[in-house]
Amino acid sequence: MSRTHHIALTSAQRRRLERIAEERNVLVDALVREAMDQYIASSWLSPRQAADCLFGLEAPTAEWAVMKEEIQRGAIA
Repeated sequence: MSRTHHIALTSAQRRRLERIAEERNVLVDALVREAMDQYIASSWLSPRQAADCLFGLEAPTAEWAVMKEEIQRGAIA
């Protein structure tokens, strides 16, 4: 079930949204929902997305024992 919520916008924000909505031939409500969806999506990564980001770095890696020693040496230095 969909619930309606109200948000307070400044006059300037409302005018900008109305202009954009008119240019795109959509409702202001649709723009707000789209913006919220984009914000939420960019604020949270699934474990798979996080792993893909890490693997995408193509950072050099070593065996765990070697990496652990390097981490420990760095913590002491």
